[in-house]
Amino acid sequence: MLKVSVIVPVYNVERYIEECLDSLARQSLRECEFICVDDGSEDGSYRIIEAYAGRDKRFKLIRQENKGQAEARNVGIRAATGKYIAFLDSDDLLKEKDALDELYGVAEKAQVDFLTYDADCFYESDILRETDNRDSYYIRKREYGVFPTGRELFCEMIKHNDFCDAVWVLFLRRDWILSNNLWFPVGLNPEDCIWCFLCYMCAGRVKHVQKSYYKYRIRNNSLTTKKISFDDIYGRIYTVREILRFALMNTLSVSEERAICKFVDIILWHIKNKYLKLEISEAYRIRELSPLDRLLVSYMNYPLFNDSKFNFLIYMRGFKNVLQESSGIIIYGAGKMGKLVRRYMEKEGLGKLLLGFAVSEVSLGKECAGEGIVRGIYDEAWPRDALTVVAVFSESSREEMVVMAKAAGFNDILLMDTYLLRILEEYYA
Repeated sequence: MLKVSVIVPVYNVERYIEECLDSLARQSLRECEFICVDDGSEDGSYRIIEAYAGRDKRFKLIRQENKGQAEARNVGIRAATGKYIAFLDSDDLLKEKDALDELYGVAEKAQVDFLTYDADCFYESDILRETDNRDSYYIRKREYGVFPTGRELFCEMIKHNDFCDAVWVLFLRRDWILSNNLWFPVGLNPEDCIWCFLCYMCAGRVKHVQKSYYKYRIRNNSLTTKKISFDDIYGRIYTVREILRFALMNTLSVSEERAICKFVDIILWHIKNKYLKLEISEAYRIRELSPLDRLLVSYMNYPLFNDSKFNFLIYMRGFKNVLQESSGIIIYGAGKMGKLVRRYMEKEGLGKLLLGFAVSEVSLGKECAGEGIVRGIYDEAWPRDALTVVAVFSESSREEMVVMAKAAGFNDILLMDTYLLRILEEYYA
């Protein structure tokens, strides 16, 4: 029996795969195999793998029609002959030449069902480093060591905001995977969230190694940075459903229930965040859900089902377009709603357009000193061609403020209605 099988799902990564395969070829461990599953690539990825296989017998190529990353991983698990399995995405790298040798040694000594370890990020561009920085995502803040069960390690990591649901920071016994029937759900994105959760729930003895063995590439148009679709939302809805199914069908301790509830909350936040970025046509696909999934989503408090509630997507896109087309923005109202508008602008990359907060009474500015520039609406320093966004809850106050803004010489005024303010309160509070 080989010591380790590394499973590499491959799809149209001709630009990156040589770096990935080089990191495998450098591995000092010889009693291992690198199973590259080409998932119907339309470029020359498989030819590059063939060249490596011709030079190094540890490389093995399996080709199949495009069935998705989950099935590619399942195929790799079925084909593997190593005692342990590790996963490597085809645009990523193993960090050190002794990575597999060290992980095998630690796993054998600790006698675990799986190890988990840390990973470093590297970026395709400086812009991605700024806009999609994940430097701290895969580096655990604590050294956890050995735990008698995966559930206990899960609870501790969730408690300290350290849990990572990426399959490529796991080093697992293959016979344990098979005995627990742990297969990736085909057609799901993301497929590793529920899979990792079930690994922790099923595992006996486990260990965290506080060392980075993996280098994770952040690049444009990868599965994690591409344009968001309905399928991304569904993958997370499915994950929540299956986590709840597990929780209802198994006996859990109070600490396990708390940890699972916190984990579900994190996933729900991701659903809400991604749902806001869907195109209208993609958002309407939510109606494709099964009745039970629609029931589940209805309890998530998302505006998903009737046409009037779908207007919120139209509202937000129209609101953003108006802000983007302005030369500068004054938020008239420095209270709760004004701050929500600012938070929305920052999250949408419009923060540079903000000129400051305007208030009806100059004295009120003293209470908002931490909110940047705050001036009275009549202050002559304001550029009169700026867009003035009136952001307060009270309808009567909004009407009075519009009158004052016009009297102060502003002509470009955006009056936010209660519906739009409620959307901001719901999604950006």
